[in-house]
Amino acid sequence: MALKIIDHGTHEYQQMVKLRDDMLRRPLGLTFTADELEEEKDNMLIGAFEDESLLGCCMLVEEKPGVVRLRQMAVLNDLQGKGNAPVGYLARRHQPPVDLARRDLAVDRYWIPLQPQGEEGQVLEPEQFYIFSTRERLRIPPDVCAELVAFDATKGELRTHYAGFIDSGFGWSASDPTQGARLVLEIRTHDVPFLLEHGQPLFRIEFMRNEAEPDILYGGAGSSYQMQGLRLAKQFRM
Repeated sequence: MALKIIDHGTHEYQQMVKLRDDMLRRPLGLTFTADELEEEKDNMLIGAFEDESLLGCCMLVEEKPGVVRLRQMAVLNDLQGKGNAPVGYLARRHQPPVDLARRDLAVDRYWIPLQPQGEEGQVLEPEQFYIFSTRERLRIPPDVCAELVAFDATKGELRTHYAGFIDSGFGWSASDPTQGARLVLEIRTHDVPFLLEHGQPLFRIEFMRNEAEPDILYGGAGSSYQMQGLRLAKQFRM
């Protein structure tokens, strides 16, 4: 596999547009407009190729000199979830208290990364604390908020979250409806081991309409977890 910069308007760029359309837009009933594609001329476009075939791509936006933000990423369905990146974390027991003011705590001091187990799934041990993320991405528009129901008796003997409130604007972008953010789940099982499989339903989300649109949306004031994937709390260096 080779990574390369893609020039706007080239054949490789058309491959990138098609991949993003197939993976991100079409499932939502959307498509790219000519104006949206024209605006991408100033972005950094990167593709992962196997011979001449595009496997995945991403688009980076420069926010200020030396700082870029990931705007969009798409990967072929058959390749998603592959590689050595962890799919979750298991908390190490009996570690020092976490200093909430820190932003540089070592991950391996407090957490054990969990690697993909394929069709076998992850066996969660009783009374252990795990971090996983949802497969789906969530977009909460300004006129609603949501709450994750922490325990649903139909989903198994486990708890999936310890906070659960989802602010208006979480994962939402007026300029790009395909982004979204994954929910990070804090999972603890009880009494017996629990087999967790990819794509397995674990909880419900209840949506509530706001009486008025908030003055400040989530993500508008330097929120730490906007457009997140799998990640630990901001106290840990990742």
